[in-house]
Amino acid sequence: MKKPFLSLTELKMSSGYGAVPIIPDSFLGGSTPQLRTLGLDGIPFPGLGKLLLSTSNLVDLDLRRIPHSGYISPQAIVACLESSMRLKKLALEFQSPQSRADRASWDPPSLTRIILPALTRLVFRGDSQYLEAIVSRIDAPLLDCLGIKFFNQPTLDTPLLRHMISRTGAFTAFHRANVDFYPSSVNVTLFQRKGMLDNESLKLGISCKTSDRQLSAAAQLCNSSIPPFPTLEQLTINGDGDWLWQDDIGAPQWLELLQPFTRVKDLVLSERLVRFVAPALQELAGERVTENLPILQNLFLEGLQPSGAVKEAMEKFIAARQLSGYPVTVSVVGGSGLGLMTDFGFDVNDMFGNTSGDSSFDADILGDMNLFFDPAAVHDGSSFIF
Repeated sequence: MKKPFLSLTELKMSSGYGAVPIIPDSFLGGSTPQLRTLGLDGIPFPGLGKLLLSTSNLVDLDLRRIPHSGYISPQAIVACLESSMRLKKLALEFQSPQSRADRASWDPPSLTRIILPALTRLVFRGDSQYLEAIVSRIDAPLLDCLGIKFFNQPTLDTPLLRHMISRTGAFTAFHRANVDFYPSSVNVTLFQRKGMLDNESLKLGISCKTSDRQLSAAAQLCNSSIPPFPTLEQLTINGDGDWLWQDDIGAPQWLELLQPFTRVKDLVLSERLVRFVAPALQELAGERVTENLPILQNLFLEGLQPSGAVKEAMEKFIAARQLSGYPVTVSVVGGSGLGLMTDFGFDVNDMFGNTSGDSSFDADILGDMNLFFDPAAVHDGSSFIF
């Protein structure tokens, strides 16, 4: 297939998980001027950039499970995007952390970014530095669905992603956030309300396993990648699965996670996590009482009425808030073991695949509509103030 396919409009290729031959640069004669849809799943094609430069009609570019042998540099992707003014959907998913961007080869961030006027969906799985190299060069004014999954890395520093999110018009009215801990990943999801429905339009995650690493990763995501949203008033923290959390995870790590949520009025804790978060809330006393969650009004706890050390920690937290003039009402809701905010009525699969967090994610799930679940409307009436 070395001759140009001048009338080809759609090309999709996929492979299994074995060894796959590398597609040569001469594939399709290096020219497909009418191509609108390109989907590659597990196909190594390092010369893809040349082929993409031959078309200006691309609408959907879907590259999944990109193997290390098919690595495409961020510079090559940006060069392709420069001629893709009709592009609506972009998905870039690498198979492994081997495919990392070489920071030394980055071009300095340009003051003039490429405007992608039609792009509405962006999905990425890979190294944070790779994504930073791309978002530093593009603007997508109509972007309304963004899904990012980073490989596990010691430090997450994504100021350019944060800047892109903050300047995107559709990402200004988030009203609630979910932090979901799974056995192999942690995800942060932000929702926008549309009538009685919620739109899951921004999701960030990191692949990692141990509970202490997950907590650190979640804190880094919330502090480094997500800008402050004044409309974000509800935060839910879910711990799903049967893996064991470490009892020695310190309060400072939980407080770091809560730190950026300065406008939250309602905090929801799933049953599995109440006993871990309670000691952190106890630390917020005296001058620190409004250091985190300064305008918190309601705390919803899944499960049974707190007892023992958890009850004692909650008593101290509630008393400190009461004395400070910022009282908090605590309500207990019946435990399901699944977390309070597993979207009520619509059991939509996790955007990154299943709950293991290991699957590649589906761009079509971005932006799915979910019924809004208000914990204040369904709790069992066992409100209490210690």
